Amino acid sequence: MPTETIQYERERLYAEVWAEPMLTVASRYGVSSVALAKTCRKLAVPTPPRGYWALRAAGRAPAKPRLPPPKAGQRTVITTERSQDSNMPLTRRQPPRLETDAHPRIVVPPALEAPHSLITASLPKLRSVAASARWNAAPDTERLDIRVTSALLERAVILMDALIKVLETRGHRVEITSPEPSPGVDQSGHPRAGRPSLTRLKVNSELVTLHILEMIDYGRPSGRLCLSIEPVPAGWNLRTAWRDGKRPLERCLGDVVRGIMTLAHVLRQERTEQEGKRSEAQEAERKRTADWERYHLQQRKLVDLESRVLDHVQAEEIRGFLRAVEAYIAVNGPVGPEAEIVAWMDWARGIAQTLQENAIRTLLTYRPRPAQ
Repeated sequence: MPTETIQYERERLYAEVWAEPMLTVASRYGVSSVALAKTCRKLAVPTPPRGYWALRAAGRAPAKPRLPPPKAGQRTVITTERSQDSNMPLTRRQPPRLETDAHPRIVVPPALEAPHSLITASLPKLRSVAASARWNAAPDTERLDIRVTSALLERAVILMDALIKVLETRGHRVEITSPEPSPGVDQSGHPRAGRPSLTRLKVNSELVTLHILEMIDYGRPSGRLCLSIEPVPAGWNLRTAWRDGKRPLERCLGDVVRGIMTLAHVLRQERTEQEGKRSEAQEAERKRTADWERYHLQQRKLVDLESRVLDHVQAEEIRGFLRAVEAYIAVNGPVGPEAEIVAWMDWARGIAQTLQENAIRTLLTYRPRPAQ
């Protein structure tokens, strides 16, 4: 029976469970929310409390706790194997298989040669951060997203330089965004985390974020690199990270570029599907509005018809009453002064005529419901 490898990275998992509900994140990993919660506990990743998403929707979400630093001996990555039943439907969508890359193999030079302008601008800041205790923090200044110690900085910079040059020779623009600090402080008095500086790649109008990180083992820098890309739409089985292993990252850049192109294709497909869903929702809303307007018009017509029928019936009843008066006078004689009786009957005939005309005239001008 085939197996599937599932890998959980502590920092990434922390970001995911606070960005989306547990069920959504769990479906992306192909596990249950209970299993994902157990993994979070093993990695000491704080998770949103019960009712958090309802409070967030109402604008009253509690403050997001910080990810505590890993304790000595604590794992920061958990890898599990899971058997796949071939008779069970896949829980995650498979990305399309793109055409084979016809470009030559990417060769990473042994030293930094004619560095890209983004490398040149970021290098002083990278050296300063790599030598500090905050080497693995998200960039809070405008620089490339490289989070490594000084021992790996040169290698990571050469890798990023080679990747940027390859991507730009293929027509894809790489940019660095400015960090956006968040105003205010959290409950503990610390400044709230804003949006860090991003190393972003534009592929056919889709934006892909790049990171080069030094992995941590048992709370210490491992000396191994990881290159990851974001974002990953929910429900897709995509590879978004490449690590030093049997093959060093220098020999994986071709796979990385293909992974970036695949992610951009999936993002475009997701956007197209979302636009289709929005169009369907708008069309359904338009149809509901049209149906309601037709119903409302029908009700107005019915009310108008009821009003006209009542006028017509009343006019006929008045005329019938006048005929009865004339018959009574013919048998029993006048019931009052003849001139006054004639004037009253002429007035009543005029009322009947007015009601009749109102019932028939201006048939397409709908009137309000008559008073009860």
